[in-house]
Amino acid sequence: MAKRQKQREFLKNYDMWFDDYQRQMEEAQQVNAEAQELDKEANLKKIDEVYQNQLDLIEPFMFAESVYLLDGRPLRFTNRDYLKMIYNTDIKNGLLMCGRQVEKSTTFSVKISNETLLTPFMRSLYMAPLNEQVKVFSEDRLGRLFEYSQEDVIKRTFISTRDKQNVFNKSFSNGSLIYLRHCFGTGDNIRGLSVNGLFGDEVQDIDVDALPVVQETQAHALELGPCFKMTWYSGTPKTFSNTIQQLWNQSNQCEWVIRCEHCNTDQILGVGNITPDKYICRKCGQELTRHNIAKKGRWVKLNSKSDDWGFRITQMMNPSMPAEDIYKKMITYDSQKFNNEVLGRSYENADKPFPPLLLEQMLDNDYKFLPGKVGDFTYTHTFAGVDYGTGGKSYTVLFIIGVRPDGRRQLIYAKVYKVGQELDREWQFNHILGMIQKYNVSYFLADYGHGFDMNQKFKKILGPRFDCVYWSSNLGKEIKYEPQGAIPMWVANRTKIIYEYIKECKELKHIWPGGEQDTNEDIQIIKEHHLAEQAEYKSTKPKAGNNPMVTRSEELYYTHPVSSPDDAMHAGTYAALAARLKPNGSSEIVFGGGYIR
Repeated sequence: MAKRQKQREFLKNYDMWFDDYQRQMEEAQQVNAEAQELDKEANLKKIDEVYQNQLDLIEPFMFAESVYLLDGRPLRFTNRDYLKMIYNTDIKNGLLMCGRQVEKSTTFSVKISNETLLTPFMRSLYMAPLNEQVKVFSEDRLGRLFEYSQEDVIKRTFISTRDKQNVFNKSFSNGSLIYLRHCFGTGDNIRGLSVNGLFGDEVQDIDVDALPVVQETQAHALELGPCFKMTWYSGTPKTFSNTIQQLWNQSNQCEWVIRCEHCNTDQILGVGNITPDKYICRKCGQELTRHNIAKKGRWVKLNSKSDDWGFRITQMMNPSMPAEDIYKKMITYDSQKFNNEVLGRSYENADKPFPPLLLEQMLDNDYKFLPGKVGDFTYTHTFAGVDYGTGGKSYTVLFIIGVRPDGRRQLIYAKVYKVGQELDREWQFNHILGMIQKYNVSYFLADYGHGFDMNQKFKKILGPRFDCVYWSSNLGKEIKYEPQGAIPMWVANRTKIIYEYIKECKELKHIWPGGEQDTNEDIQIIKEHHLAEQAEYKSTKPKAGNNPMVTRSEELYYTHPVSSPDDAMHAGTYAALAARLKPNGSSEIVFGGGYIR
């Protein structure tokens, strides 16, 4: 009762709350300034008390209803009880796995705004796959929240003339700020930022390999207390190997469970609840009203072993989505679209570029793969590729292929650096260099990203026999050479180069050792890394410039589950690319009609 009374008093006169808030904020700024001069740790407790007092004044959910406008009208959450926990709980790691048209963008923008305005000195990063998405979110979502608020509260209280309010940077009078950046492939666009709050949108279209780079933005953030570091992702699922599904697997997997008011049966809304004109209980068949869904529902953890929160929000939970519309979609959409966009569930429709049958066809039982021994064939040239591991199950892998007289490329040596001294970078360097010299490798390519120190040494020793490759997600052409910079490198269209490697494998231009060698541990890991690869389609910006009438396209993209690395696949791709670039083993580049060194 006391809590509700406090909320009613706040709604009657929020100016009083803001006056108190500003006093609290000034005290927090003073404490923060002192912390820079003195021992920061000595001030943590006091800072936490200041901020907690400020947060206790009103629930974020009520703050949102009292301050924000949506299309000129006060923001309301009628029959949206499932949002209260998302707003009010101090969750450090959260995920919104949503269907389409479930007000995800509104929820995410209000969540970010609340954290920014209610937490002084909060440094946040909003990221989305495409620059176009970032601009839309910045201008149409966050920008409108800050520009149009009830009684103009936000502009007059949180934004001064000195504060930046542009597309990619927003700052506020309470010392908080928001960076807005796009991040599709490598994550290079956000390197160098240091933030407390990380908010990743449309994460299903962000490469899973970019997430470690993204999360590094929080590694050196100034942490004033437990509420000053949080990570939230949101998006719509695709396949079971997609980035968002991997995050969901790692979360506590909260589902909105409702209780039928007629038979008291608990259930999660799904296909069994849909009829042509209403939702019904799967057990008794009685109608489930919007009030029933909202007021009789609660979040239930399906994975109690995780401390990371995950919430699945479906169109069936959205009060603005009639049951009739859901039924029409159920009978007209294909299974993949209905599961993804309506139910917010993953659906396995991704292509496996390396199915088990293909890998079996690539095995040759007539030769052995033995460390230190070239096979029985005479090779015209040999080529190598290295992909550097990042730790855990992600290993550094060396591929050496020999070109046979018939043009087929035979895997003559491979090494997965996975245990003991093999994990030492210096040991890896010496071993790789020894194998390159032993097999008289004509041309050697390595991953640019995680082996910069090693690549510099390889270039110094091997000269034109070595280059590194930088994967690009948006390069128009297939590949180009960049001689400038700390180390020369090939900038390559990731999808196109991998596609060519897959095509060569399907044409059986690549041969792996079979027979008794098929049981070799390294060969098994190589097969697993190829089997892990998934071909998906990700949203891209329109091809015809910025014309809003042009429909957004879908582009092929290769990815893999978080728990299943693909390092060996990339090592094989680099070796195959080396053979394509210098098929004659000379200094001349024979590729794409004339890339000459």
